[in-house]
Amino acid sequence: MDPRHWIAGFRDLHERERKKSLSEKDKEHYLQLKSELATSLMRSRGHRAPAGEPARKHFLVAQMFPVELDETISGLTREISLSRFTTVVQGALQANQEVRFTIRVSRQADPITGIAKVTAVEKLPDDTVRARLQILSMSQDCSDRLESALFDAVLARFE
Repeated sequence: MDPRHWIAGFRDLHERERKKSLSEKDKEHYLQLKSELATSLMRSRGHRAPAGEPARKHFLVAQMFPVELDETISGLTREISLSRFTTVVQGALQANQEVRFTIRVSRQADPITGIAKVTAVEKLPDDTVRARLQILSMSQDCSDRLESALFDAVLARFE
């Protein structure tokens, strides 16, 4: 199938899902296509999801969303998935530190919130740090909205 047609079909299902207008059959097809796209994006970067875990949880999108850590440290995400994100911030972060995060994926929507663990910190020359964080917990609603925003970001690259 022509990739443009595949993306157009996926975009249609994605928009219909956003409007909650998919039939059960279409929902199953949409989930299958989301998995295919996530797997394809991961493979294109030479990555694989951990054994037994869905690619949809681990595919990374290069996307800048405003992020706040522990209500005091602000920055932008650089790469983000349902399981982790990278950000550059001014502030003191340490490996293994747990933080509350707030990510704004849209001005109109409630923020995505949860708890993450700092897995790596790299000091940069301008007194900032690049931090990699593993998402430890967030509500199912936040997870669903973040996943939708990630696919929105992917689809925006095909316009």
